[in-house]
Amino acid sequence: MITDLNEILVEWAYRTNDGKPDVKSNAKLLTLEGVLKDFGWSREARAELLSTLMETDIVKNKDSGNIYTVQNVNKDKHVLVKKDASDADIAKVTKKKVDKEKTKDDSEDIASKLKKELEGEISDHLDYKSRLSNIEARADFEEDIKKEEKLKKELRELRDSISTIEGDFKDRAATLVAIGHLYGRRENSGFGKNNLGLADRDQLFKNKENLMELYDDAKPELVEKGVRKVRKNKVGEDFVNESFDTLPKPLQEALARKGKVGKPADKKHFLGYVRKDGSITSDVNDSDIKKDENGKPVIKRGGLPSKDRARLIWRIYLEQGGIDAYTGLPLDLESMDLEHVVGFKNDDDGEPSMDDYLNREHEANHVLCSSRANQLKSDSSMKDFFESKVDILKDKTPEDFERMEKGFKQANELTPTTEQTALRLMDEIFYKKKGGGAISKSEYESLPENERPELQTTDAGTPRVATARLNPNVTKETLSQEFENEDKYYKEVREALLENTDDKKEREKILRIKTKIGKRTLNALGLSAQVIGPDGRRTNAISNSDEFYRAFLETIANASPEEQQKLKKAWFEASRLAASEEVRSKGKPEQTNQFRKSLREKGIPSDEVLKNSQYAKLWKYKNDDGEVI
Repeated sequence: MITDLNEILVEWAYRTNDGKPDVKSNAKLLTLEGVLKDFGWSREARAELLSTLMETDIVKNKDSGNIYTVQNVNKDKHVLVKKDASDADIAKVTKKKVDKEKTKDDSEDIASKLKKELEGEISDHLDYKSRLSNIEARADFEEDIKKEEKLKKELRELRDSISTIEGDFKDRAATLVAIGHLYGRRENSGFGKNNLGLADRDQLFKNKENLMELYDDAKPELVEKGVRKVRKNKVGEDFVNESFDTLPKPLQEALARKGKVGKPADKKHFLGYVRKDGSITSDVNDSDIKKDENGKPVIKRGGLPSKDRARLIWRIYLEQGGIDAYTGLPLDLESMDLEHVVGFKNDDDGEPSMDDYLNREHEANHVLCSSRANQLKSDSSMKDFFESKVDILKDKTPEDFERMEKGFKQANELTPTTEQTALRLMDEIFYKKKGGGAISKSEYESLPENERPELQTTDAGTPRVATARLNPNVTKETLSQEFENEDKYYKEVREALLENTDDKKEREKILRIKTKIGKRTLNALGLSAQVIGPDGRRTNAISNSDEFYRAFLETIANASPEEQQKLKKAWFEASRLAASEEVRSKGKPEQTNQFRKSLREKGIPSDEVLKNSQYAKLWKYKNDDGEVI
């Protein structure tokens, strides 16, 4: 344990909003806990010190090893709160003998020194003005403090509105808001990203009966009954709005896009209920909701993204207590989706009517679950979801899950390498800047680190490219060799993974692990391999084969710089054509066909490249007479 407090105090001060640590502030003590963790303190040592500072005791369960803090309630009773506790972990118990660790004496000594430091005996170095001697750095720090004043005001208003929440949920609601402030970048790609893990599998089986009841033959009134059971916490509109206003902007923007559907309801997303004064509420129990001639609540609908939609999703998150509707596990804000319990496009009972679509795109059919479950269930019924995605995992052991997770982790580590390979093949690259605009790679790298603009990045952390051109030294032959090297490397990885399993399903997944070097190189040129799909909801790959993109790239590699620009322009034009309303309405096969036709009629890919029979097969298209060329 570190007993020299200087570095700890300076770091703690630096991480607080006002540069002033305070042992009487629970929020700042949580910040201290993070500092101690970064300094290498064990969980027990951190808990021991914090308990001493808060004048509480620590209880350690001898069987589980779990650490609890104990605060006096009365002479004989105590409240035990487990770190990262759920409501179920909180219970009144009779105080037992405390199992103290040997860190107690050190913790008491450090706690005493901390209090003396903060009482002003040796605290000069804590003032941010003393720590920040650089004028510009100090100005930045003071500007940050000014920006936080608005947030503080919002948080004070939030504190007042928390008092309107009933029961034990009040404490949990505050925790959920705090979790919202930790929101980061969403993981949206990678091998195995939609795989159900061991905990998912076990919890889904435990909840199977409840989930079947939730779905309840897809009847709207019965589904709503199940939805209300899942979203059981009562949350006032003031708390929803005031807590939402304190959330990081990226999280607000992400919530505003949740649950986007395509035609025929792409402009009819449920946004809330209309009050008598014309304002919008997400609270179905609001007594001021306007009623139509049939006595039904008047609904506001519209397109996404929408701030009203964002507030609705935040309400659902709070009403669920931050818990996944399907697994019962804590929701991860970065990997959370709005789930239509009855799938928007579900056709088990035939083609959905407009009334069906509107009943499904309604908050009474909405819950939140993990992105994994959302993607796997898609529009299927709950019964089909279990039979096709969950039941097949029934006999897998913890070791099976661990082995697969290890394998996918190894495979995902290849993705950044592939992206870097693609960038290495480029000459002058222009990166996309966050907020718009672009900057050349050379200019970006010439700037001091503290002056470099923030860049848009891929899910693997690689900068996104606005535009680029192939290095003059890259020829069709050298590019083909790069592709061959990547294929060989991925083959070796697959073979190593296959040696560790005989499971048929696992082997099928491993065999699908293939390089996307063609697609990544296309992206490095600033071109997209995606077009808006027929439903207008999401994008689809122009081709599922990496060789398709390689044929185009080898054509570019054989072209002059001027010709390369023409080829890139032709790709843009083909993409625009495939994404047009006229072509999209005819379905994905026609989109793909029109994309190929647009380029082939311009002699792209080149005849030399199409001598490769695999390339020629992937680039076939139907002309206006229906002939395959």
